[in-house]
Order: sequence, then structure tokens, then C-alpha cells
Amino acid sequence: MLLIEESKINSIFIDIFVIGFGKPLPLHEVWIEYLNKLDANFYIVTDEYISWENISKKTKIKVVPMSLQDYFVEIAKLLGCATCENLLIKYGDLFYNEINGWTACGFRPMFGKIFQNKIKSELWGWMDYDVFINKNFIKQLKEYSINSSRVSIFTPRGIRWEQFKVFKTQKIDEINNLFISNIKDNKYKPGTPLEVQFIYDDDDDDSRDEYYPITQNQISVHWKYLNEIGVQGKINRSNVYVNLNNCEIKSLEKNDCVALLIADEQFKTTNKKMVNEIKYTEEIAFKQNNIMKQKN
Repeated sequence: MLLIEESKINSIFIDIFVIGFGKPLPLHEVWIEYLNKLDANFYIVTDEYISWENISKKTKIKVVPMSLQDYFVEIAKLLGCATCENLLIKYGDLFYNEINGWTACGFRPMFGKIFQNKIKSELWGWMDYDVFINKNFIKQLKEYSINSSRVSIFTPRGIRWEQFKVFKTQKIDEINNLFISNIKDNKYKPGTPLEVQFIYDDDDDDSRDEYYPITQNQISVHWKYLNEIGVQGKINRSNVYVNLNNCEIKSLEKNDCVALLIADEQFKTTNKKMVNEIKYTEEIAFKQNNIMKQKN
């Protein structure tokens, strides 16, 4: 571990942007309170400003009002298209010819340019609205970034999550230009989320030559999904719990610290009663044989 002055670490912050089109779900109230305790600035971009503001107004979380149409207008401008209609005509096959909240995520590498006037920190990035981050990981990422000219979490080989990504603010133009050039040069496979391909193709590209050294066992994944033939399945990689009080994420055996917990369907299946129970126990437990329940 690098030995760095504590004051220097604390002086570095991260601006993280989250797409939140649509109204928040019950568990987002817990998620907002959790984010509020982390040493980072969070911006939720949404077309449901009042709903998100109601659960964020007593926190440092900033809600950015933006309609889905306006969001894609900004994308169109950066790609040299006069309108969203022109964007669909020229590049529609890259996002299923649909403008919606899910396809909006594919253009997150452009966040640095779209929200450049809001980025005041040394690091910027994006995150899904169903991710919990270990507070210790935030600090470690800051330490790593101090001695890195470029920073991006996750290695280019082996680990392929697009749900949370961070870059140096000084590289905003470089990241944006690379993303746009890859689109215009037809380097993307239609139908695959753009930000996934952007992060991991051309491993030797010099704009992404430094990565935070995270390993597979530091990530816990709890998903429900439909596979290519429509069969529902689950990916539950480990037994972990999220401590909502101190913002730590650990295995249920309290051994290995989990850097990230990526939830998904839990946000859709958690009702208000469950949220109240979570607040009372101050933790969420994810187990391999359960979608979600509180730790006894």
C-alpha cells in the first residue's frame, strides 16, 4: 500500500453520475442514505426530479433534472447529429433503435463532456443505481489515483463490469474522443451495450493503460436475469452483507472484504416493509440460496 499523507487523500474527491430515469424504488431510499455517507459527490440524472429530490433533499446527493429526450439531444450533438431522429437514422443499430433509460446507459463515456460544468473533482465516473460501494474502496482508489496519470477501475481482462467506472478528470476529452471515434469507425458490435465494448476492446490502447488492480473475488454479484432463450436464472457469487452504518461490505464469514456489491433485481422486489426492516437492522444480507434477506 502506498504511504500518502492523509490530508492529501482527503483532498481528492470523485464526481459520480447515475442515470435515474423513472421514479425511484423503495430500496433507493436506503441506497441514497448509504451514498450520503461516502466520500464522493453523487449526481442523479432523472426525468422524475421531484420524486428523487424528495428522498435526497436531506442529503448531499444532487439531483439533475433532464428529460430522456434532452439527454439524447446532447448525445446527438456530440456525434454531429442535428436531432435525435438523425441520431437514430445514423447510429440506431448501436442501441436497438430505441431511446430509453437502458439504451441511455450505453453513452455514459460521454458524461465527462455532457456534465463537464458540474465536474469539480480530480476523478469522475458513472455508476448504476443498484450498486453499493465499500467506503474503504473509495479511499484505496484515491490513493491509487495520486500516482497514476490515468485511472480506471477493473482490469481489461477477466473482469468485465460496466456498472461502475472512474477516470481522471484531466482525461475527459481523451475518453470522449476515443468513444466517439470508435463509434464513427464502426468498431462496435450492434446490440451489445456500448460502454461495455468501449471499456474492454483494444486492451493495448494507450488511453486506458492504467487500471486499479481489483480482483474477481473482491466483487459480489447478485443478479436475476433472463438468458438468450428467455430462461430466468440467478448469479449469486458469494454470501455478503452491507453494513449501512459504516458503509462496509464483507463476506458473511467476515473474511474477505468485498469492494463492490452489484445488486439488481433486489431493487425491484424490495417493498416498503422490507425497507423499514433493513433500516432497523442497519444491514442488508445477500445469500447464495436467497435473493435477499436480512442477516439474522
